[in-house]
Amino acid sequence: MAKAYLVIRIKGQADVPHWANTTLNLLKLEKKYRAIILPVKENTEGMLRKVQHFVSWQEIDLPTTKELLDKKGRRTGYKKITSEDISI
Repeated sequence: MAKAYLVIRIKGQADVPHWANTTLNLLKLEKKYRAIILPVKENTEGMLRKVQHFVSWQEIDLPTTKELLDKKGRRTGYKKITSEDISI
């Protein structure tokens, strides 16, 4: 099973340095309390360590991932994710 992180932005946009804001935008964490699932890679871990004061992350397991995608997952155009979209 591939490992992944659940990353949540916990700090808003005020008083965030430009370099941290750029990294957060690359991680697609533009707004506070936005969450994203990222694969465990060396470059991903480096980006997370760089913005560790603005985000929280934890390794996520398969049942939690399925539940999160079922309840809150959205595709482009804010359409709900269907079972055909998920290839697990």
